[in-house]
Amino acid sequence: MTMEPPVADPVVQPSPPASIPDTPAGRTLKSALALLGGDMNALQEKDFAPSFLKAVPMAQLRSVAAETFREHGAFTLVEVMEGAKENALVARVRSTKSDKHHLLRVGLDAQGQIETLLIQPDTMVAVPALKNWKELDALASRVSERAAIGVFEIVPALADNGGEARTIRTIHVLNGEESLAIGSTFKLWILGALAERVRAGEIAWDQKLAISAERKSLPSGVLQNRPVGEELPISEYALKMISISDNTATDHLLHHVGRTRTEAFMRAHTSVPERNTPMLSTRDMFALKLSGSDELPKAYLAASEAQRREMVEVGGKVSSVTPQLLLAAFWKAPRFIETLEWFATPVDLAKTFATLDGLMDEPGNGPLITALTANPGVPMSKTVWTRIAFKGGSEPGVLNLTWLLMRDDGRKFVLTLGFNDTRKEIDHGVGTALAARSAELLERWDRVPAREEKDPLKIQTP
Repeated sequence: MTMEPPVADPVVQPSPPASIPDTPAGRTLKSALALLGGDMNALQEKDFAPSFLKAVPMAQLRSVAAETFREHGAFTLVEVMEGAKENALVARVRSTKSDKHHLLRVGLDAQGQIETLLIQPDTMVAVPALKNWKELDALASRVSERAAIGVFEIVPALADNGGEARTIRTIHVLNGEESLAIGSTFKLWILGALAERVRAGEIAWDQKLAISAERKSLPSGVLQNRPVGEELPISEYALKMISISDNTATDHLLHHVGRTRTEAFMRAHTSVPERNTPMLSTRDMFALKLSGSDELPKAYLAASEAQRREMVEVGGKVSSVTPQLLLAAFWKAPRFIETLEWFATPVDLAKTFATLDGLMDEPGNGPLITALTANPGVPMSKTVWTRIAFKGGSEPGVLNLTWLLMRDDGRKFVLTLGFNDTRKEIDHGVGTALAARSAELLERWDRVPAREEKDPLKIQTP
């Protein structure tokens, strides 16, 4: 039962006891369990934020809840996951009918109304813990037609100007040079180009930007529902672009930062920049894939780069198309994922995050850190990982999950898993569970044993 666009959820490692906290989120969890247990009046329209009800009307919510109850029976609480907050939590629950585990996510807005309610299978119980990288490769190869994995360490280097820089050291790769479609992970390039313009003093994080009708896109996200002309700080656009993969926020930033400036950042970090040129906005991509026929995408692919730029500029054949949410609802099969997408190799994404890591360390870039660390993506230990920066992306046939991780021993890593399949949708649950298992393996990888301290004055005797 999906009650919001399926973005990767900020789930973290479990911690006992299995009790519902006495918080607004906890009380909402109790009501949600009652709703899923067959009590259709456990939650009322007044309990939900207007943005939620616009996406999922109350009648539809109750219909989905009833169908879920018929399929799974009631759900019993197994545990509330570590990291629960006053207005947000994730709980592991078990179906009384099928005995399968699910994750139930609850999130409230500033007014205490429900803006997130999502239940999905907990595939972590179906993916075994990994003993080594070879096991990861074997499992990844079963997920999709093509898979590319990279595990890298970010290490200090000397910049051309003699200053400090960062480079990557390969720990493990599977098809590390293979360029795959990455979906919304491309938004890291926009964020990087934005941070560079902030550093240059050309844009400020607190600068206001008005919502434009021409830049509104389809979900995921919420800004497409905000009124034209409403002004928000650049930092808010960045936060929403990364944390909830807001497409409307993305397109506003792409055009504000500049398409060519974003392309320049992308070009400096990728081995196949021509595949991402011109840089498509999310609205461009929806227009090409949801135009109702194959004529427009085929014409775009047959055009030269200069002609493509004309097509995506204001008044062009692509930009003039208004994407239809109804068509998106029926978009289940992969469409042009080998030609119309955003593309990168695992090495490209590691280089991108190495640069972002440097930008995060610069003074005044708190909003950059906030955007990248707001959503950790999959279950990870916040004790082991002292900083978790994440961006993922997907469409039918595409799934990418990429992290910059700082371990408790001070070492920094990039972990990226990419899956492409031209034949079918990818099982996101299995893909994200495999990513979580990969992070667990990386927790243990190459740990330096603690050295036993010896008293140099102590006389050793047999």
